[in-house]
Amino acid sequence: EFGVALLLFGVGVEFSLFDLGRGALRGLGTGLAQVVATVAATTWLLAGLGMSLQTALVVGFLVSLSSTAVVFKLYDDQGQFRAPQGQAAAGVLLFQDLALVPMMLVLPLLAEPAGGGGGAAALSLLKAVAAVVTLLVVARALLPRALALAARAGTPELFPPLALLIALGTALGATRMGLSLPIGAFLAGLALSGSPYAHQVFAELLPLRDAFMAVFFTSIGLMLDPALALAVPVLVLVLLLAVVVKGAVAGAAAGLAWRSTRIGLLVGLSLTQIGEFSFVLASEAAELGLIGQDLEQAFISVAVLSMAATPWLFSLGNRLVERKDASAQRAGRGTAKHGEQRGVVIIGYGETGQAVARVLSETSIPFVAVDMKAERVRAG
Repeated sequence: EFGVALLLFGVGVEFSLFDLGRGALRGLGTGLAQVVATVAATTWLLAGLGMSLQTALVVGFLVSLSSTAVVFKLYDDQGQFRAPQGQAAAGVLLFQDLALVPMMLVLPLLAEPAGGGGGAAALSLLKAVAAVVTLLVVARALLPRALALAARAGTPELFPPLALLIALGTALGATRMGLSLPIGAFLAGLALSGSPYAHQVFAELLPLRDAFMAVFFTSIGLMLDPALALAVPVLVLVLLLAVVVKGAVAGAAAGLAWRSTRIGLLVGLSLTQIGEFSFVLASEAAELGLIGQDLEQAFISVAVLSMAATPWLFSLGNRLVERKDASAQRAGRGTAKHGEQRGVVIIGYGETGQAVARVLSETSIPFVAVDMKAERVRAG
């Protein structure tokens, strides 16, 4: 759970970057279409097999989320993160991560007995929303100031413990307010997004996040009981079908939004899996009695299979696109280049660094400046 919390903290920190991106609205719109269509299709499919509406809806939530950790790493390793397909997939994943918050708030309402407790359910939802808003406002007011004070102290050793305190301390505060640990970490990252020191905090937490995510994925493997999964083959096949439908819906939505079959194909294949945040939801749902052991084992089996297949599907998509581009080039239509944009890193933002930055800016060459002095960062 710490690994998922730190992953969501990073998503929150990166939120402002996606928000400023040119394709952000299209990506979020694509994510909305994919999540709604996947939840509706899965719920309809499972309800038709005799499953209760509440349980079918929860499974729809689980299937609709893809793996931010796996997909981000694949795009980053291939240098495609800033390419159109990377931005499209990132927008969808960002929406899915944001959708986790209302999904977790809705779970207790679905566990309420039918016909009773409607007022109490509405009140609990209002309390949860109030807790989210309160935590976000307080964190937004305090955390950037704390980082600015630490930066002015000029002691780099302050940042690692402060980063841990911010991410996990806010997450712990969220649990005291009735929210989950991952939601608290996400709100902490969101509160820091836009701060010039946010990425330094994230860099300090990166080794911890990777270590805890490794433990998280190992624990998923330990939870899998193949004998129990094989005892419910129909459930496994239905969930696999739902995941395939999710990938097709995501690809179709991305292709329409970007008006590109190429982008639709790459995004659809890269998102055809169940994500790590689905396990957080599944754990909550199991505690509330919304899903039973058979369904939980079928879900874990499909999640493990789909995650394992993702690198192969990602590679398949790239090969199909390269073949299509090669055919287009032979036909004399040229090849679309969707690679990473080149840029410059300026290490040190003193007088020389600022002079170099002015030249790069005047010649429209993108750059990033790095400096350890808070005054220079603020001036820049």
